[in-house]
Amino acid sequence: MLKKKILENVDMYSADELVKYIKDGVVTLDELCNETDGCFSTSVRKEVNRIIAGSGDNNRLQTKSPCTIDTNNSIKFNKLIETKSSHEVLKLLLNGEISIAKEDFLSCLTEDHNLVDSHTFRQLIDNGYISVEESLKAGINEDFINRLFMSDYTHSFCSCPQTHKLPDNRVAEEFYLFGLPYVGKTSMLSLLLLSLNSFKDIQKVDIPVDTDGTSYSICLRSLFSTSGVSTYPIRVHALIDETNHFDLNIKYCNLEQKFRFINFNDNLAFCLSKRDFADIEAIEKENAYIDYKKMLIENRSINRKHFLFVIPYETHDAKYFSLRIQSYYEGMLNAMKEDGVFKSNIDRVSIIITKVDRIQDKENVYPVANNYLQKSWSSFYHNLEYICKAYDINGGFFSTIPFSCGESCLQDFVKIDLS
Repeated sequence: MLKKKILENVDMYSADELVKYIKDGVVTLDELCNETDGCFSTSVRKEVNRIIAGSGDNNRLQTKSPCTIDTNNSIKFNKLIETKSSHEVLKLLLNGEISIAKEDFLSCLTEDHNLVDSHTFRQLIDNGYISVEESLKAGINEDFINRLFMSDYTHSFCSCPQTHKLPDNRVAEEFYLFGLPYVGKTSMLSLLLLSLNSFKDIQKVDIPVDTDGTSYSICLRSLFSTSGVSTYPIRVHALIDETNHFDLNIKYCNLEQKFRFINFNDNLAFCLSKRDFADIEAIEKENAYIDYKKMLIENRSINRKHFLFVIPYETHDAKYFSLRIQSYYEGMLNAMKEDGVFKSNIDRVSIIITKVDRIQDKENVYPVANNYLQKSWSSFYHNLEYICKAYDINGGFFSTIPFSCGESCLQDFVKIDLS
């Protein structure tokens, strides 16, 4: 069957070939994104989106592939989003299954400036669907528009090979970050390094230069600028295949403290959640699993530890490799509980909820974020609550910490706000 062949060998097809198959009804864009085990590369996907976006007309946002809905009649965006997310609606649009009047699209863009990514938005402008003037009226800041038209505004972030064992005598406290790709772990660490000197109680910050985490900390500090518009990093690979760490020596309130931050391999959640029903021999060969076992089980240090689970706001229905991302977090947590990694020298467990700039009620960001976790991540939330009580971690409680880089726009741009 041609469709199966395409999905199993998607990396062998050009963007033009894939667009033809989409228009012929052989395969959908949604299937290419969710049923190809990550082999549908970002660059080819963006090119497919670009070609599709260029096949409509000026007044109606649509594609010309076969569809099940009459595209001669526009569907109101506000009616669709009553039952579907904006992301789902846009996927239907790109698949040619729906047609949306421009005014409805602009109305939704006014409500959500991260409705589409910068590359898609640039194509909408270049192909005459919307104008710069209409974008400004929709509330897109002129600084973001100017950034959009720079010749090259993307940058990559690569992993930095490091050793697996963390020496006991180097630090007093260790902070471990867990999460899937693109949840904001790297951005959070970058802003941590940029903001340390702005805290009034911190008298001195020193990043040791004699450790193998030095290059990683240098990469992190160079990601963002504290002035103007910055761009979120684009990963070179779908999964970063290294667990990276860096050390900090901080003097605050006349006390000196040593810290280590460990950003676990992006593949760890995938490995741990699949462990009970996948090929365990294959999983045990993964760098993510090797790092996890060495750092938290076999060669576990005596240092006090903080576990940070990083979850983006409004992602409870999102999928990764065709599974809801909640499944990975729940599976990872259960595996960690089985392995006994919560039993000793854990001072605190926290959920870092990123991208909270999407919360409209700026006066109540914390209660809104915490309520979101309790309702939309109920199983993970209460399981973590149980673990903290069972092992008397932080008096039986975990922390919810809202985090934002600043004002985000078009998914790829941000104005950094260290406050």
